[in-house]
Amino acid sequence: MTQNLEPPKPRLLSYDDVSELTGLTPATLRWLRQQGRGPRGFKLGRRVRFYETDVWAWIEKRRSEAA
Repeated sequence: MTQNLEPPKPRLLSYDDVSELTGLTPATLRWLRQQGRGPRGFKLGRRVRFYETDVWAWIEKRRSEAA
Protein backbone atom coordinates (compact mmCIF):
# COMPACT_ATOMS: atom_id res chain seq x y z
CA MET A 1 0.00 0.00 0.00
CA THR A 2 1.38 3.41 -1.02
CA GLN A 3 0.99 6.39 1.27
CA ASN A 4 0.67 9.91 -0.01
CA LEU A 5 3.00 11.99 2.18
CA GLU A 6 2.43 15.31 0.41
CA PRO A 7 1.09 18.11 2.60
CA PRO A 8 -2.51 19.11 1.88
CA LYS A 9 -2.93 21.73 -0.80
CA PRO A 10 -4.13 25.13 0.42
CA ARG A 11 -7.70 26.03 -0.44
CA LEU A 12 -8.36 28.27 -3.43
CA LEU A 13 -10.57 31.25 -2.67
CA SER A 14 -12.58 33.58 -4.89
CA TYR A 15 -13.10 37.32 -4.40
CA ASP A 16 -16.37 36.50 -2.63
CA ASP A 17 -14.60 34.09 -0.25
CA VAL A 18 -11.91 36.67 0.56
CA SER A 19 -14.63 39.28 1.03
CA GLU A 20 -16.28 37.09 3.67
CA LEU A 21 -12.96 36.67 5.51
CA THR A 22 -11.98 40.33 5.45
CA GLY A 23 -15.24 42.25 5.41
CA LEU A 24 -14.03 44.17 2.34
CA THR A 25 -16.20 44.24 -0.75
CA PRO A 26 -15.08 42.31 -3.83
CA ALA A 27 -14.77 45.66 -5.66
CA THR A 28 -12.39 46.97 -2.98
CA LEU A 29 -10.35 43.78 -3.17
CA ARG A 30 -10.11 44.13 -6.96
CA TRP A 31 -8.98 47.75 -6.60
CA LEU A 32 -6.38 46.82 -3.96
CA ARG A 33 -5.08 44.03 -6.21
CA GLN A 34 -4.79 46.44 -9.17
CA GLN A 35 -2.84 48.83 -6.93
CA GLY A 36 -0.52 45.99 -5.84
CA ARG A 37 -1.74 46.31 -2.24
CA GLY A 38 -4.14 43.37 -1.99
CA PRO A 39 -3.57 39.72 -1.22
CA ARG A 40 -1.47 37.84 -3.75
CA GLY A 41 -3.71 36.25 -6.34
CA PHE A 42 -3.38 34.61 -9.72
CA LYS A 43 -5.47 33.97 -12.80
CA LEU A 44 -6.90 30.49 -13.16
CA GLY A 45 -8.54 30.51 -16.54
CA ARG A 46 -10.51 33.75 -16.66
CA ARG A 47 -10.96 34.06 -12.91
CA VAL A 48 -8.70 35.34 -10.15
CA ARG A 49 -8.07 32.96 -7.26
CA PHE A 50 -6.22 33.31 -3.99
CA TYR A 51 -4.53 30.70 -1.84
CA GLU A 52 -6.05 30.82 1.63
CA THR A 53 -2.57 30.89 3.18
CA ASP A 54 -1.68 34.01 1.13
CA VAL A 55 -4.84 35.77 2.27
CA TRP A 56 -4.09 35.05 5.94
CA ALA A 57 -0.49 36.22 5.46
CA TRP A 58 -1.76 39.47 3.90
CA ILE A 59 -4.18 39.98 6.80
CA GLU A 60 -1.38 39.44 9.33
CA LYS A 61 0.92 41.84 7.47
CA ARG A 62 -1.75 44.54 7.49
CA ARG A 63 -2.44 43.90 11.16
CA SER A 64 1.24 44.27 12.07
CA GLU A 65 1.55 47.46 9.97
CA ALA A 66 -1.39 48.98 11.84
CA ALA A 67 0.19 48.33 15.26
